[in-house]
Amino acid sequence: RVARYADAAALLQDLVARADALGYAPLAAEIHELLGEVLVDQGEHERAERELLQGYELALGSRDDDVALSAAFKLANLLASREGRDDDAVPWQVASRALVRR
Repeated sequence: RVARYADAAALLQDLVARADALGYAPLAAEIHELLGEVLVDQGEHERAERELLQGYELALGSRDDDVALSAAFKLANLLASREGRDDDAVPWQVASRALVRR
């Protein structure tokens, strides 16, 4: 199972580079968000946080509320689960609730 996550992360990293090069934000947002999810599962929390944040920013900028919500929710969960980061999770919880209501 660990090897599958590593393979998925490598594949998604390549796709992120390609999507970013294309400049199509909705696609790039979704791939960054998915890579962030895989990195969370691998325990690479700092990299996961960066990818989820990038996915959120791209999704929000391209008005893709579904991906923005998913990234914000995953950021809230990631930060809330890490010792000493509870306060960092609060803005992402607020963002998630706002996107649900939109």
